[in-house]
Amino acid sequence: MRVDLLDPGAPGELVAETVRRHGRLDAVVAAHAYSTHTPLGGLDATEIDRHLLVNVRATLLLAEAFAAAFTTDAGGRLVLFSSGQRLGPMPGALAYAVSKAAVENLTFQLAPLLMPKGITVNCLHPGPTDTGYASPETHAAVARQFPLRPLGHPSGCCEAGPVSLLAGGRLDNRSGDRLGGWLQPVPVTVVTAGPTRRPAGATVAQVGPLRSAVAAAPRSAVGPVLGRTLPARRPTG
Repeated sequence: MRVDLLDPGAPGELVAETVRRHGRLDAVVAAHAYSTHTPLGGLDATEIDRHLLVNVRATLLLAEAFAAAFTTDAGGRLVLFSSGQRLGPMPGALAYAVSKAAVENLTFQLAPLLMPKGITVNCLHPGPTDTGYASPETHAAVARQFPLRPLGHPSGCCEAGPVSLLAGGRLDNRSGDRLGGWLQPVPVTVVTAGPTRRPAGATVAQVGPLRSAVAAAPRSAVGPVLGRTLPARRPTG
């Protein structure tokens, strides 16, 4: 299912369609992003709005729709995606950096609100990841900057990586946290939730450009990749 997340009704439609198809929704991985070149001196109001609407408003509305549709009292997972804006300046992507900083703040704000419903909320910075955008020059540049870790692939983030851990329930007592690209916690005030257990047959829905679904585990059945934003021109993270 493809939607335009500039449409304020799109997040609710995604959640409603997932529930219609699968009968329930237990986890949402919000990997969507919008990013274009937005340097100081070349800022465009329309582009700033697009970043905030897709990266911030759509994420907040998606969280609200998920919370309303979540009918189990435990085992809910909301995984948001951040970027490298807190690691240093991003002078060519000001609007993107600001919007992703807002997503990190959403993690902290939403965690205590969704805890009573049995939903944990965490934010992941996956590190440089090629979601289909990267040229050979980009691969070489990332290799120079990260010699021990070349440009990542979505499968490394999802199938055996931190997304699988967060959405699959193996970190079920962590909420309100920001995790780095190597699953390293960033110093924050962590809101801890009690251990929860995801029921059998849980559905994980992924929204965004990561083209590899979370690996199925005995306690979880993977839902479809439901959403796609306007084409992003850089990786999530």
